[in-house]
Amino acid sequence: MLVAGSTPNAARVAGLGGSSPRIRVRVRDMDDSVQVQCPYCFELVELYIDPQQRGEMVQDCDVCCHPWRVMVRRRRDGSPAVTVDRAQ
Repeated sequence: MLVAGSTPNAARVAGLGGSSPRIRVRVRDMDDSVQVQCPYCFELVELYIDPQQRGEMVQDCDVCCHPWRVMVRRRRDGSPAVTVDRAQ
């Protein structure tokens, strides 16, 4: 599972367990778009997060069409904390 770091441009990679690959999430300054790496094809994909979005959603990769499980939390400053994993 990947969690965007405590600052907008930092990323912290946590173990996914099992045979799942590690992926990166990078949050961009000044907007709610994040660049994520697909856990299937490993391509970098820009993902727009609605400013009011919180909770879990399923998003398909724009490149390989495999489903992701995307978890969105908000920090105190309102910036998104995004976790991306393979949907099962």
